Amino acid sequence: MHAKMIIRIAALLSYIIIFMLNSSTSQNFEEARYVGTKQDFKDFLCNEMIYPEEALNNHIQGTVKVSFVVDKSGKTKDINVKNSADPLLADEAKRLVRLMLWEPATQYGLPVSSRHEVKIAFRHKKYKRDCDHRGYQKPAFAGENQDTSFRVYSYGQVYPTPVPFFKDENMNLSKFIQKNLSYPELAMQQSIKGNVRIEFVVETSGKASHFRIIEGIGGGCNEEAKKIIKLMRWEPGKLDSIPVRTRMSMEIRFNLNESSDINYFHNDQNRSF
Repeated sequence: MHAKMIIRIAALLSYIIIFMLNSSTSQNFEEARYVGTKQDFKDFLCNEMIYPEEALNNHIQGTVKVSFVVDKSGKTKDINVKNSADPLLADEAKRLVRLMLWEPATQYGLPVSSRHEVKIAFRHKKYKRDCDHRGYQKPAFAGENQDTSFRVYSYGQVYPTPVPFFKDENMNLSKFIQKNLSYPELAMQQSIKGNVRIEFVVETSGKASHFRIIEGIGGGCNEEAKKIIKLMRWEPGKLDSIPVRTRMSMEIRFNLNESSDINYFHNDQNRSF
């Protein structure tokens, strides 16, 4: 009887230890996160999706589930399609995943590789609405030669560098800000002012994506600054005359007494993004 009791106690202690270890592991593990908010993710798909022409013409649609690994630097690899309505949609879903940038998962505060899944919906009616909203079906700046590396270059690595593009010849950066920036009501009530610095990627489509708030001031100013950048269209940076993805930083100044202003500048840090 004594021996059986010892065995039961030992088994119970083993269970408690395993439970505590699993609990500790789960509490110290943070999943990978897309660089940006959920809305930024939706906007990214809206701006960057190129619905396969054959699938669009034949009204082929559906949701593609993609599994992939986010490595320690936040890049995607080992991309596998788990289910898809059509191979054409699967190929485009994989291309979109290759464009995505992530904050890697962390274990006890250190970056680790982890497997992740996303679902990408292809709906031909929504896609046509998205094209109307973004202003193009295929990127206007993309020529015959395309960069297939999906790499994000720093500002100092490309030439020419990205510059804002305005259809109106009389429009410039300052006028664009004055026309589109609304000082947030909460920031006005609380007399919040200062600079908001945002890091982002100029895609070869000419749209901005993958936003990081480097310096913020709150009161709705961070969101307003990001809204302004999202509204802008860019001529993408180039490398050997081929449009490439470029990392940039932009600083928008909110000042209650003077006109708000904007500066964009290069970021030469040799770190992964």
